Amino acid sequence: MNPYQKLPITTVIQKAVPKPLLELTPQRIEKIKSFGEVMLIILRLSTIITMTAVAPNAIQALKIFEKKRNIKSTHKDRAKKVARTFYYLKHRNYVIFKRKGRDYHIHLRHKGLKQIRRLEFNNLVIPKPKSWDGKFWLVAADIPTKYKTGADMMRSKIKELKLYPLQRTLWFYPYDPSVEIEFIARIYNIDRFVTTMKIDEMDPEDYQTLQSFFKKHDVV
Repeated sequence: MNPYQKLPITTVIQKAVPKPLLELTPQRIEKIKSFGEVMLIILRLSTIITMTAVAPNAIQALKIFEKKRNIKSTHKDRAKKVARTFYYLKHRNYVIFKRKGRDYHIHLRHKGLKQIRRLEFNNLVIPKPKSWDGKFWLVAADIPTKYKTGADMMRSKIKELKLYPLQRTLWFYPYDPSVEIEFIARIYNIDRFVTTMKIDEMDPEDYQTLQSFFKKHDVV
């Protein structure tokens, strides 16, 4: 019998070598509701989508996910849960597996890509650097009236991300929000009307207002 005829994905996962967790920060993981959703985001971030390449990041992400929820488990238990999650994603028609030698290739299906896009939008988090340079970022949205619906929905999402409006079309944040803002604007097809820039100087009173607001909300 060919010794590689049967290759349970749990075996592949347990033998995978740990690697640095991708862009999926603990803050992002904390905001996502289920580990299945975490796995989908990991698959989107992976440049090589094989079981061996993805599993170590998935196990690290599960460790963070469980820690935030006071769940204790062993490495072996996590490997098994990651395997069950892969099968769950397959059952939901989000992914398909293709055996290749001693590994499996994972392919995201259209339904999985659509779900990832929804998750990315619902769980947007503006990354927080280790230190703040004391300067603010401005988001200027000069959107024509005929795009009012998109403008209102974008405004609601920006508010959810805790940007501060000094004016109706001018929003501020202490860290670079350009990637997240561009993503939101593209969703509503108004990205050509939205600009993000770093501000070197501003009115002292406005600066004090922003600084107080973000300190109050534990952003800086």
